Amino acid sequence: MKVRASDDMRPGDAFIACTGAVVFQRVGSNALTISAIDPYSKQPELKHAAVRIEPFTPRWRGAFTAAATPELQRAAAAWLSRFDYAALCLIEGPEIVLRLELAAAGDPAPEALSALEKLFGQPPATDAAAFERSVCACFKVGEAQIRAAVAAGATLAGLQKSLKCGTNCGSCVPELRRLVAA
Repeated sequence: MKVRASDDMRPGDAFIACTGAVVFQRVGSNALTISAIDPYSKQPELKHAAVRIEPFTPRWRGAFTAAATPELQRAAAAWLSRFDYAALCLIEGPEIVLRLELAAAGDPAPEALSALEKLFGQPPATDAAAFERSVCACFKVGEAQIRAAVAAGATLAGLQKSLKCGTNCGSCVPELRRLVAA
């Protein structure tokens, strides 16, 4: 899982967004924590877990995308444990897209890549632009776009007007404020 240091967190604390992780059961953030659940709500106990953070520099990175279906989600989830790093997410838009992002310390087996290409119907994106950090999922606004706008003098209101980020669900507003203040 990717991590980022922040002065907004107390030393020794870590935060992980867990929205939607239950959909994939013991995949995603649930697979990284303990299996205990609240006896009443049946929500996973994710608030108290020990973590260890280590640097990782992959030799290979790739991202597969395709129209999301329940069958593709299940098939893609089976690949998560086969790579040194793996993330599976849904991207909203006119069409819901499934994205499987993978990284490995070595080159993946050609058979694995071939199977994934068959599953997703295309080879993986491996260029740097494919891995830009998304800040606003609602309007597909990446960090580079926001940083460029801020460097040109944009305020939070300006970002919201020009890029629309922070105007739909609002979950990216704290990150937008951080980027404007940086």
